[in-house]
Amino acid sequence: MGLLQALMAEHSLQPALTVRAPLIAIGCLIAALAGAGCKSSTCYPNCMAGSEPVPNGCGCRPVVDAATDRNAADATDALTSVDSSNGGGPLTSCVPGSACGSGATCIEGCPASAKPSIGSVGGICSVSGRDTCGCGAVLDSCTTPGTVCLMPACCDHEGICVTPGERAAICSRPEGAHFDCTVVDGGVDAQTARRRVFHLMNGALGAIRDANDPRTGVEVADADCTTAGQMYGGGQWRAWISSSTVNAIDRIVDVGPWYRLDQQTKLFENRAAITQGPLATIDDPTSANAGARRLFWTGTQLDGTATTLNCTDWTSYVGGGTATVGRTDTVGPGWVEPTPQSCSTYLSLLCFEQ
Repeated sequence: MGLLQALMAEHSLQPALTVRAPLIAIGCLIAALAGAGCKSSTCYPNCMAGSEPVPNGCGCRPVVDAATDRNAADATDALTSVDSSNGGGPLTSCVPGSACGSGATCIEGCPASAKPSIGSVGGICSVSGRDTCGCGAVLDSCTTPGTVCLMPACCDHEGICVTPGERAAICSRPEGAHFDCTVVDGGVDAQTARRRVFHLMNGALGAIRDANDPRTGVEVADADCTTAGQMYGGGQWRAWISSSTVNAIDRIVDVGPWYRLDQQTKLFENRAAITQGPLATIDDPTSANAGARRLFWTGTQLDGTATTLNCTDWTSYVGGGTATVGRTDTVGPGWVEPTPQSCSTYLSLLCFEQ
């Protein structure tokens, strides 16, 4: 085989569609003979299906399977390269709406339009074949082995499935501002700070959602918790509340244990433990507000699933409707109040830090 043929075979260039690739190979050969080398900035090979351009090179390589690295190792054994110079490769920088290569998309996380303080710093190209994830009304975790979800910095947007090492690399880049780099799903806590639960005592009728609000009652409850959470250092918070379409237990990211605001009194060891009730009363019985509005809206059974009593999905406070509620002054299973409360009552919300 001649030198030119060997060069073309090594880089698996597609022979059909165009003669550009062979011409580039010839150019590389001539440049090599002249001692100049081949600049990757002028090399755009047409790769066949299942292949992708070699970064900073003039050839193609097979597209890597979602759960393996380039040596066919499991994703937990090696990390996908995070190289912003790859020009659209996995986990490189991208502009939202732009192409990221075969099977990949540009994930912006929390957009600047939702959180202006982030600024427009772009997104991250996903890894082709990996699961999708995010933070909406229901937590969407990663199922690709060896990966966890790097959640968006604000809910109702898409996250990205990465290995722990990839996550650390992304969070050190400007694009990391679009994501919640304090926590990942699966119970891996990246902060030393303990997650908290607080009792939002601002009273609300069973019609948590205003008639003109396009959001659901559950979304409004989450927003109320997050707004109130700014008093405790910000972050993401979710209400312990269910509706006819979602269970409270499915909405909570498993980042426990959770504590009172004092970060000393443990309430729940993990998400599963929530279904057994708190280890201590949610409200400190010695505080000045002890006993104030001790009932909170939940629409939720002890096992974390929805009941049918929810003030018409938190939209009504008339007509004699009732809803299931919880208690902040009781430990164990007793934190689910056995007597439903009238939707015309002013009750509170319970907020979990995420």
